[in-house]
Amino acid sequence: MATAKNKKKNMKGYFSLNLGSLCEAIYDTCPKGLCDPNGKKIINNENSDYKYKIVILVYSLLYTDKELSHLPDRDFNVTFSTASKIIHNINHARDDIRDYAQGDVLDIIQENINSRILSHLTLSTKTALLSRIQTLVAELSDEHDYMNLKKYLGLTFSSQKEASPLISRFLAKCIRFSLLMPNSPGGTVYWERINNQPVLTSKNDPYRLVSDDAGSSAVKIIIKRIGDYRWSDPFYNFDQILATLLRQRAVIKSITFKDGAIYLQYTQLSAIKNLKKLSKKEHITAYEFIQKYEKEFRRKRSWGDRNLCDMVKKGLDSNKWTAYGYFDGEGKLISYLDTKIRLDGGVELGVALTDSAYRGASLSSSLIYLMQLKYAHCRLFGGTYEENNAMHQTFSTTDFVRILYNDHGEKIDKIKERINPECPDEAFDTYSIYFFSESLLTRAFHSSLACKK
Repeated sequence: MATAKNKKKNMKGYFSLNLGSLCEAIYDTCPKGLCDPNGKKIINNENSDYKYKIVILVYSLLYTDKELSHLPDRDFNVTFSTASKIIHNINHARDDIRDYAQGDVLDIIQENINSRILSHLTLSTKTALLSRIQTLVAELSDEHDYMNLKKYLGLTFSSQKEASPLISRFLAKCIRFSLLMPNSPGGTVYWERINNQPVLTSKNDPYRLVSDDAGSSAVKIIIKRIGDYRWSDPFYNFDQILATLLRQRAVIKSITFKDGAIYLQYTQLSAIKNLKKLSKKEHITAYEFIQKYEKEFRRKRSWGDRNLCDMVKKGLDSNKWTAYGYFDGEGKLISYLDTKIRLDGGVELGVALTDSAYRGASLSSSLIYLMQLKYAHCRLFGGTYEENNAMHQTFSTTDFVRILYNDHGEKIDKIKERINPECPDEAFDTYSIYFFSESLLTRAFHSSLACKK
């Protein structure tokens, strides 16, 4: 027999992410520590009014502290009855709240999520909340994903400093989505709510159509060789910065973001005589380099009988894949990375390999940083086998995070597809781990928003 929840999901027009399911997600995963708009702690237990207060908390996220202090009713006239009807998907949010959510409130919601919710939670509680909301988003049909929420499904809380702003942005969009979308089965989607036009008299950027938006500023990249005293003058396009780094034979050590600018630090190694894109004549060099270390790669079952070095050369010869590498004074390839531009707008990393004599010199991570600059508008994707700790560290260094998958309602972060060299029977296959990094421009833009706040 279908459960009540499954019956509701099967009803025409049902949005898995709605105001009721969002409030329940907060209720189920945040047992204590949150505050209502009056600053009073609200505790989740069987005898409390916690669910009722959660609706008020969600409404309050639309308003700054100053705006809340001037509201005539900071409880938004929410009663036990109206809160119950919202949580049980009978009523939608108040019309005036929905109207207000149409405005330029996303930055305010994001800041309030950080200060009023996430800052009061432990890492395990934050992770549980994020996972619960991601599950609701994953269950949305593609035609109902009006705010492109599914592109955030790979986010996780981790030590990566760039993850949290994206997570709070995702949660802010989910709050706004739940307020504007139907909260009951068969509810009507009002297009004017999610496609509101900018007000002519406001100070809009005519390209982004968002009031007071920092996104119209020119991109700015500032670099410094480690050991030098001063930073460079700003670069304003990525072709120029890429040419400079290739000419300098740079080994990129870090890329950081502040106030909308991209800061890059690099060093140089005397053994490196060239950093460049591999020419067609050098495809055989890549083939021989990968063939030398082929046993270090854990084979995927989907490769069949093909060797990795053969697949790489075929990809390079077809121009579907492009490779960059470091060369020593004798013209020997000592570090290599290839990439493919994906139809979905991302860039896929292929083989990353450094000669054993040069490992620990950050050459692989430097080539990944170089590709982040070359494809600054794009997300980058990559993967490796579970036991490859060195590559895991390289992805961590270059600000990649693990991609999560939904396996029948359970979150998993690995895929069973690698042939175990000690036991090639499919029953003993091992796992792949996949990662992504948000585009440099997205991360720089979020640093500009943080500056504005």
